[in-house]
Amino acid sequence: MRVLWLGVGISALAGCASTGGPAGRWQLEDLIAGAHVELDGVLGEDGIVVARKVTFENPGPYSEIKGTISEIDLEALRVVVPPFTLQFSPETDIDDNEDVGDSYRFDELQVGWRIEVEIDRLPDGTLIAIGVAVDRVPDADKIGLVEIETSIETVEGEPDDDERILVLLGTRCAVDIETPIESQTTSGRRQARRVVSKDDDRGDSEFRFDLGSTQLFAGGVLQSDWERRENFELDETVHRDIATTEAQITLELDWVIGTDVYAFLKVSSQRAEVIYDEDRDLELGEDTRVTEAYGYWQYILDYPIAVQVGRQRFEDAREWYYDAEIDGARILWFSGPFELEYSYSAFLNDNKTTSFLTEDIRNQFFSASYVFEKKSRITFHVIDIVDSLTRQGNSLVEFSPFYLGVSAIGRWKGEEYAARYWGQYSYVDGVIGTQKLAGHAIDLGGAWHWQNAPLAPYLFAGYAWGSGDSSPGGSTSGEYRQSGYQDNNDKLFGVASYRYYGELFRPELANLHVWTGGVGIRPVQWLSVDLALHQYFQDVASVDLRESRLRSAPDGNDPDLGQEIDLVLGINKLWKHWDLELDLGYFVPGNAFETTDDPASWLAFQLEFNF
Repeated sequence: MRVLWLGVGISALAGCASTGGPAGRWQLEDLIAGAHVELDGVLGEDGIVVARKVTFENPGPYSEIKGTISEIDLEALRVVVPPFTLQFSPETDIDDNEDVGDSYRFDELQVGWRIEVEIDRLPDGTLIAIGVAVDRVPDADKIGLVEIETSIETVEGEPDDDERILVLLGTRCAVDIETPIESQTTSGRRQARRVVSKDDDRGDSEFRFDLGSTQLFAGGVLQSDWERRENFELDETVHRDIATTEAQITLELDWVIGTDVYAFLKVSSQRAEVIYDEDRDLELGEDTRVTEAYGYWQYILDYPIAVQVGRQRFEDAREWYYDAEIDGARILWFSGPFELEYSYSAFLNDNKTTSFLTEDIRNQFFSASYVFEKKSRITFHVIDIVDSLTRQGNSLVEFSPFYLGVSAIGRWKGEEYAARYWGQYSYVDGVIGTQKLAGHAIDLGGAWHWQNAPLAPYLFAGYAWGSGDSSPGGSTSGEYRQSGYQDNNDKLFGVASYRYYGELFRPELANLHVWTGGVGIRPVQWLSVDLALHQYFQDVASVDLRESRLRSAPDGNDPDLGQEIDLVLGINKLWKHWDLELDLGYFVPGNAFETTDDPASWLAFQLEFNF
């Protein structure tokens, strides 16, 4: 399969090159009269809108304007959204874009609110507001930004000029050679895919190849990692410290076949090497594989239904239930604030990316979501995993869990402050070996952000619990254990995501209490620093510690596992292409271990270039 897909990708690229099809970014000369675009820009002192980005869009029934209200004329029913004057009427529909069902009267509009307006332009140039969506507290990056979606009326400029003047809705807009010019297939379509398969690691820069009536977009990531682990045995007399380095290249091909049909291919190749290895005989090498390869079709027969088939990423919001690339098929139904998703998946022979040791693993995932505010939702989960193996002591036993879960995850945003919150619950049924499963888990927490204060600081706190087995050896095990697909990875108000149960320890939430508190700062949009403190206790004192990166077992007499402090520095989209992350972890063992004065430490550095 790997060879087949690579051959298809190489053949497509070669075919494009041989036919002389245009490659690379969209150019200024592609901006022609009649093309339907969305232009994002700011209003200059001369009254011309200076473009920050232009995106080719599929035309809709109305033109659209997004911007901030600067003036309101109550008598004439007019609103000024610079540089436009919009004429309202008593029939204009004004809704809140964050609160489903909430609406406003014209006299309730306020200067400073950001609005999204569907426009009907009369022959005399008057702009009539048909429908309006209100954002009372716009994001900081939207302040001063005007967005215009319509067809280009005229274009001013010579072929050799480095600038064009586009006339949109009677307004002159400047676009120069440095302005990013994209297609809906690289912006709006990527957002549509995230409904089914979110992938925040994709590069922002892509190359375009025209293949007849279809387009092929290519991009990727170059990544370099360095990692050092010291005293993970919690015994300084045992010299088994290691340091490794890894280089990875990821290539992506996005083939846009039609308005709602496309295919995606992602191939990764990595090579890891040992810098030093103290008596570990660590063996690292190369790995090349197809990470994702799927087809996608949405709005089937004009119904709000999408299907996705192939190797694809399955992921929940906090990667608490699952985060893995699995071969399968899924179907999604979406209508307003509601979403339903069902999938059936299995592992093929060339996709061994989890801790499972069997190949015959079959999964059924189901979720039902209600989006009650912008980026806030309640979700019901069902996870059924069949024919997998897991560790029980020193043995491998059958592990066929069935999970029921519910989560409420969201955010609130005001003018000065913002908050994030999460609450998750999961119950596991099924079998492990000869025992039945009956475990419970919860994860609760929140964060508060002073977004306009110096350094933009934020505080966060959380508590997680996975039940233990108070009667080992009985017919039913009360220990909760996660699916094996989880990553326990998320971010708060920073730019870097990290393991929220500890970057060094990275425990599975099984027979465990985790208390977390921390502070972060985001002094500029592209930089954040998080400092997190974790306290760990077993629910039932045990010698078994599941899926930990530590190389020492507790004594089973005391539940106090210890503490960890993590420092995470993230830099995002520096000079548009570079991402950097620095992680430091320091674990102090508790009374559950033989020694409490032999801490472990971890240092990791990651550098990415997106192209």
